[in-house]
Amino acid sequence: MALARDVSTTSIEASASAIISFRGYFGGAFTPVVSGMIVDTTGSYTLAFISGGIIARCAAL
Repeated sequence: MALARDVSTTSIEASASAIISFRGYFGGAFTPVVSGMIVDTTGSYTLAFISGGIIARCAAL
C-alpha cells in the first residue's frame, strides 16, 4: 500500500489503494473456489498445492 502512495499522485492515491485492496480481496475469495474445483476434478491435492505455490511466487515477484 505504501508503494501505491509513493508512485501515484495525490489525486488518485485513494483509487490506487482501492484497486490494490480489491485485487487482494478478490483473490482471497476466488482462490478457494478454484482450489476446490482442482481437487474435485483431479481427486488429488497435489496440483492445488503446486498452483498455490506458483501463485505465491508470482505475488512475491
